[in-house]
Amino acid sequence: MLLATGSFACSCFGPSTVCGTLDPPYPNPEWWIPDVIILGVKQANIAHGMDVKVLEVFSGAQHVHEEQVIRVWGDCGFACRVYPDTWAVGDTVVWSFQFTDLSGNSLCPGDALETEGEFMISVCGIYWLTYDHGTVSGPITAESEQSMSIADFREQVTTCLSTGISERATTDPLEVRYSDGQVWLSLGAPYSVDLAVMDAMGRTCLLERWNGTKRSLDGFAHGTYIVQVSDGDRRWRRKVVLP
Repeated sequence: MLLATGSFACSCFGPSTVCGTLDPPYPNPEWWIPDVIILGVKQANIAHGMDVKVLEVFSGAQHVHEEQVIRVWGDCGFACRVYPDTWAVGDTVVWSFQFTDLSGNSLCPGDALETEGEFMISVCGIYWLTYDHGTVSGPITAESEQSMSIADFREQVTTCLSTGISERATTDPLEVRYSDGQVWLSLGAPYSVDLAVMDAMGRTCLLERWNGTKRSLDGFAHGTYIVQVSDGDRRWRRKVVLP
């Protein structure tokens, strides 16, 4: 489960259990925490992604609902994501998804298909578990193989889940766009905030006061970063991938 070298083309680190991914003991927990956790069935392959029908929602009911078909983007050889052909059409799986960071639009040549509100599946953590006849299996709370009923797993999600999901601000002004091979930042409405950019190790690469007008991250090395803006007690973060 996400351990075979053929499953991804990326060098990254992350929690080694589902519970650790939901409540990561690292700086910058937004890096790992999923936006939705579902039981779903794969319905189709779409370029470097797949369509998944939602059968049950364990977390993120404000974003998805049962019977909804959602678009999930994976790897095309350049992103820190799971390849969508890891699963066959018809496979039923417990998945944890994050909203897409749109990086596939610049990292997958000639393939600008990702849109906001769709999802992605990262390899930097444990984001899927095997499901078979009411039993969920994989590294749930320990790195060894574990199995539990779907009812017990539903309770386990509540136990493990970081409060980061439910406490995220509903009005997030930070906008991230991938265009012309660059990452562009802006705020929904210009106003003064503190802007910070951290690398994958949590080290601060940029810290400045920013008025929210459109700006690029030109000059940063290729890699994955966390962009944070803060305004008093409020803060918003995004994971970005610089091609």
